[in-house]
Amino acid sequence: MSVLFKNKRLIDSITFLLVFVLLVFPSFFLNTGFSWANNASNTLYGDLNGDGNVDSTDYILIRRYILNIISDFPHPNGIIAADVNGDGLINSTDSILMRRFLLNVIDIFPVQELSPTPTPIPTPTPTPSVNLNGLYKIVPRHSNKVIEVHRASTEQHANVVQWEYNGTSNQHWNITANGDGSFRIINEYSNQALEVYYAEMDNGSNVVQFPFSGHPCQLWTITPVGDNYYSIVNVNSQKFLDVSSRSTENGANIIQWEHSGRTNQQFSIERVEPGLEPAPNPGNGEGDPGAEVTRSGNTWSTRLIDGNVVYTGSSMVDAINAACSRMTGGTINIRNSGDINDRIRPRANQTLDFHGNTINSSTGAIPLYAENVNGITIRNMNMTGAPRYGVWFRGCSNVSFHNIVLTLNQAPEVGLGIRVDNHRDRPVRTTNLTVTGEMRVEGTRGHGFETYGIDGITIDTIVTKNTGGCGLLLNESRNVEIGTIDAYRANHGGGYAGFRVANRNGPNVNVETLIARECGRGFFSVSGSHGTTINYVDISGSTGHGMLIQNAQDTVINGGRVWNNNCAEAVRIATDPNSGGSATRNVTIQNLRVYDDRGAGRRQTYGIRETASGGTDRNFILNNDLRTGGSNRSNDLVIEGQNTVSRGNRLTGD
Repeated sequence: MSVLFKNKRLIDSITFLLVFVLLVFPSFFLNTGFSWANNASNTLYGDLNGDGNVDSTDYILIRRYILNIISDFPHPNGIIAADVNGDGLINSTDSILMRRFLLNVIDIFPVQELSPTPTPIPTPTPTPSVNLNGLYKIVPRHSNKVIEVHRASTEQHANVVQWEYNGTSNQHWNITANGDGSFRIINEYSNQALEVYYAEMDNGSNVVQFPFSGHPCQLWTITPVGDNYYSIVNVNSQKFLDVSSRSTENGANIIQWEHSGRTNQQFSIERVEPGLEPAPNPGNGEGDPGAEVTRSGNTWSTRLIDGNVVYTGSSMVDAINAACSRMTGGTINIRNSGDINDRIRPRANQTLDFHGNTINSSTGAIPLYAENVNGITIRNMNMTGAPRYGVWFRGCSNVSFHNIVLTLNQAPEVGLGIRVDNHRDRPVRTTNLTVTGEMRVEGTRGHGFETYGIDGITIDTIVTKNTGGCGLLLNESRNVEIGTIDAYRANHGGGYAGFRVANRNGPNVNVETLIARECGRGFFSVSGSHGTTINYVDISGSTGHGMLIQNAQDTVINGGRVWNNNCAEAVRIATDPNSGGSATRNVTIQNLRVYDDRGAGRRQTYGIRETASGGTDRNFILNNDLRTGGSNRSNDLVIEGQNTVSRGNRLTGD
């Protein structure tokens, strides 16, 4: 018995020693040949702490890594496991995918559709199982429409779009193997090849038809992705065939884009019999799918895809509008920068691609304006000057922005960067606003980006700087997905916020990350807004509140930090009877770090403060670290609602 007892004590001592070494010297296990190895074949993607699960703990870890709060993951395979789209980077795209996985929006990460070992570029490798040779229709998985040459054009560089299937030959494609693992895809009606316009390499580059030459921009690899669907990848750019903005509408543009794993990059390829001959194309420029707007010296010219020159003169805006007025859809390529003193008026299903060129707006102008026009896309545009509104779209659905940079001088009046609304607050909401790539707005007199009455908003990232109003303001908008909001000095010294929701905004507003520096407020929810969730906040230097949640319901802050703000209250939960909306209820603040560590220079009086006046009640303050959040322990957390739940919070001295 005594021997067993002594052995047990020895085993306990060794176990304690191993646990101690693991906790105190984790680098021993991370940097030696211990049994944890950086081996992608053994990686559970998304599992950053090595516990065998993909859960909210892993999501918090990747958010902290992206924000440079941590520089490594608890498990040595964490760097591999965090790259869930397989592009060789760890960024907001990976965190968005992890969140969608946790919400059961996706059930597999894009990297798991690639080879087992992550590669820097997610390029599918042709497999012997792809045996295509004949006439087919190409059907996007998300929309169940087909890929066609728009308006059955036989012109070179005619646009390629999606449309409902009608059996005509401009919707059919001869697919032929080239013998090297690639395919050529030739339209049955025009006998021209599917190609990326001018062999461009960028995300969003247009896909058109052109006589076959064998150039790599006309060659495609076709790879199974499961369930009889395929990805189609351009050999030249290594980017994926993609239905722009995941649209399900007729006329949606076909472009190339880096791998996303979404169903708008997956296609069924279905064999067909020869198609009906489509109605003839008018061929007079009316409704043709493309135009070129160029400047030589002081002279602007507009040439349609059929070669007709429809404008020559001194006005950039007249040159662009000449193309807009003559087309029923397609892409207008603006190839030079210029000055604007009037309104460009895009029409339905038109894409204005500025190719990185700059509009310089005269003071008080509205350079881009549309009313009740659907399907507008604005791409690769820079804007300078002092416009009244940089972009104002009213009552327009299915609007897309990609790579937009506004660097403005404060206008004398309004001075708003971009506003998309439902036209004078009419009861019918407009739908589907999409922002991809870079969206940066700087130097506005008013708000940087504002919506009103929109159902369905997707924003990858928006960055605002030195805006006189909010960085991003959502009014009466719902069903919103935002990756990152990054606001610097939005209404510094005032009452607006880096991110504000107002006027009955919501529900279903989801934000991955909010970063706010030196704004009037970091986050402000007011006037009946409801259903907002922010998964991670990083707010400091605010002059009014770090966060103010007032007359708002069903609001969730899932983590992050609010720190070193230049105001009395880091987080305030309140009701103002005069500001509109019901009393503040069902607000959850959890896993938040609130602090002011500036010593004698500290300004925060309260960490989290809930005031009951006006009926504020039934909120949840859970598992927050509030040490040094207020001026003393009693001010770290102030709860007045009789039914508010406070649990698991750490205060100064704990």
